[in-house]
Amino acid sequence: HPCTQIEGGTEIGMQIIADFAHMFKSGQFTDLVGTPSHLYSIGFSNSTWALFPLINDPLGENLFDLSLIVTTGWPVPIPIDFRSPVEDAPPHVPSAAAGKVMVLLTEGDIALWGPTLRDDATNPLYRAYEVAGAAHIPPPFSSAVNWTPVLRALFVAGDQWVTEGVEPPASIAMESANADVVDPVYGRVTGIARDEDLNALGGIRLPDLALGRGQFIAVDTETLVLLGTFIEQKCALMADGSPRFPTHEAYVDAFTAHTEALVAERLLLPSDAERLIEEAMSSDVGVQENCATSASE
Repeated sequence: HPCTQIEGGTEIGMQIIADFAHMFKSGQFTDLVGTPSHLYSIGFSNSTWALFPLINDPLGENLFDLSLIVTTGWPVPIPIDFRSPVEDAPPHVPSAAAGKVMVLLTEGDIALWGPTLRDDATNPLYRAYEVAGAAHIPPPFSSAVNWTPVLRALFVAGDQWVTEGVEPPASIAMESANADVVDPVYGRVTGIARDEDLNALGGIRLPDLALGRGQFIAVDTETLVLLGTFIEQKCALMADGSPRFPTHEAYVDAFTAHTEALVAERLLLPSDAERLIEEAMSSDVGVQENCATSASE
């Protein structure tokens, strides 16, 4: 169940969460965990249906020093038929009374539920980030972009916001298509603009998507809509017939440069960047002999 409840209960238990948080802040758990200097909350997917209403309710005013809302569609229900238009819902940016709030959304979330939580710049304590090519559920269950390294970086940025007063990165949204444009990836209007590889434009673009290694599809309409899929293009030729990645070294250099830029923007941690670069180095992207072998089979 996507919320706290007592046995037999069916309603979202905001009061339970609020009471539990107040017990921490009042020192009732001192013997167990000590007295916290700051109190953070985090909700993933369905659990945000308890957390987000709470921080927008008087019960949640100034309750948490930081709230992380991750991959939510609140307040829009999951569409029964993905081919149907996204339900037209008004924006739901929290007020300043909610405290510092950071929202991480994927392309899949926007395709399913629309940009209802997109930052409108009216609340200086609010940030919203959208990851291009990412599905609601991350790898290894999905083959779309892995958004979990971005979440780790944003958590660190949020902690620095609270403890050091260092502003986190500005909100980052995907680029919008015209309201009447049918999305060529999903076959209906999503409001998501596309590049020449049919990947989402704008947003947080992780290296392989930004470099065009493949097409990252955030909603797999053939299976489960919360999962994504990937179409490999490392051996695909450019429009002029030249290789997409002429050499492995060229690919690794471009991958490294893009990854380091994300670190500088505080959207990746150095440790995650190092791991991603190592994975790029160990790949066969740009090895033309392998592309030639694949083409001949």
